[in-house]
Amino acid sequence: MAEQNTPAYEQRDVNGFWLLVALAAFLLAFALALLGAYWAWQANLQQFAPLSPVTAQAPPTPQPQLLASPTAELEQFMQEKQARLQSYGWADRERGIAHIPIEHAMQQLAEDGLPRWPQPEPASPGQQAREAYEAAPHRGEDAWNARP
Repeated sequence: MAEQNTPAYEQRDVNGFWLLVALAAFLLAFALALLGAYWAWQANLQQFAPLSPVTAQAPPTPQPQLLASPTAELEQFMQEKQARLQSYGWADRERGIAHIPIEHAMQQLAEDGLPRWPQPEPASPGQQAREAYEAAPHRGEDAWNARP
């Protein structure tokens, strides 16, 4: 019996010529696409009119107003707000609206309750159920009276 010395894998390799042809075709198509996009962009730029005189002469956007010492200014702002929360004064003198210290306002609210809020009358469970039934949308037969 004769032994065969043939390898068990593919012996052919990729043809380098066709690989280079495919690469060149890809690069050519890519370059043509870039040139087409540039040409379309240049053609599109010519369609737009220049800016209107109003837009061209618009004032520049102001620069941000940075704080010289943010911590000190924040402390001053908080002290002013705390002083208003802890003092008496007019909020709107013409309309007769005043401000009072927050502690006093909370105490007065706890003692007197909210103004112009009606206090609900306690209702029986049957009355609550009837009111809930009357407020709900109904379909067809009166379900309240249709009990077995």
